[in-house]
Amino acid sequence: MDDLVQGLGLVLPKQQRKRPYVAPMVPHTQQAKRLAEALAMTPAAEYAAWIRGLGAIKAAVTLGVLSDDDGQAMFAAWSEAAGPQATAQNDDTRFDPSAMWVRWSPSTAPADALLGALYAAARDAALDVVRDQITTDGALDGKGLNAARYVSRHHARAFKALRTELGNSQ
Repeated sequence: MDDLVQGLGLVLPKQQRKRPYVAPMVPHTQQAKRLAEALAMTPAAEYAAWIRGLGAIKAAVTLGVLSDDDGQAMFAAWSEAAGPQATAQNDDTRFDPSAMWVRWSPSTAPADALLGALYAAARDAALDVVRDQITTDGALDGKGLNAARYVSRHHARAFKALRTELGNSQ
């Protein structure tokens, strides 16, 4: 077809290709740091949050952000931070972090969705800490400052809305 067009001296308009949206590339070290920060905002003591964290860490392994060994170590450390009441049943294979790591695999959820669910939960938990401390104490302690920093660093729109909300309530 191109030979025919050139032979006749025709000039066809170039087809415009619509470029699909491509998320900006973020180095794996920054992604791993964000994952660790999100886990710090999300308590592992509740089973649903624990499974959400497991899914997000496994997703990071799937995406190549973490090695399997690093992911397992991150999950074990985060699980142990849940406290004695939550870790009391770790001898039971249903709740043992090592056993869960080996046997749990995401079914149909995309890896990005698993990470997104953790990030949303971490955002909400951090916002709750900041709101509670400001309305109760009028100031932020160390935990509140860490929560505010997390939201400002990773959830700019939520942080802007929080500043507006808290500015209007005082």
